[in-house]
Amino acid sequence: MTTSSDRYLSVHLARREEITALSSGPPSPPAGEPSSWLIGADAVETWSTALLPMRSHGTCNWVDGGHFHVDGERSDGPIAIMTSAGWDFGPEFEIERPLDFGVSVKEVRAAMWSAPLDGMTSHQAFVFPGVITHDGITFTTWRDEAAAIAFAYRPGTHKTAMDRHRALETADRLSFTRLRPIATHGTWFGVDPLAGV
Repeated sequence: MTTSSDRYLSVHLARREEITALSSGPPSPPAGEPSSWLIGADAVETWSTALLPMRSHGTCNWVDGGHFHVDGERSDGPIAIMTSAGWDFGPEFEIERPLDFGVSVKEVRAAMWSAPLDGMTSHQAFVFPGVITHDGITFTTWRDEAAAIAFAYRPGTHKTAMDRHRALETADRLSFTRLRPIATHGTWFGVDPLAGV
């Protein structure tokens, strides 16, 4: 969790090609724990970046107060975008809403994989232990802000998903943050997705 007074966000990715079961530990994780804790491997590639939020709206449950501190500066170069979606649990909670939202996310990610997108240099989605009790995150990197805006708002799978959410309110909270990279280290599939910072 980060706090609302934090000015920077860091992202660290590690890619592993071989997953190996660890020799110690019980045969299965305790109920409610992530199932990947018994596996491990050396990373064959790592990439890290430090980011400064430059525009943000909405709320998420892993930032203290729900909001990022924003410095207001824009970027003419590479940017990253982090989004999140979450749900409030109570007597009115309907599991169909997160399931519907998840279908839309799957469709958007399939569209991202099906053909190269002009200006997108990487995309990831993260699901934390606790499944939908922690807001899920997507993280994309782009050549520039214009490329990201063109993807998000032009007619297509992503805009259709956004319009569906607005009409049906399939999530209780969303956040959208554009971030300017201030430092990067390493590579991701052979390149620095935010090269030129």
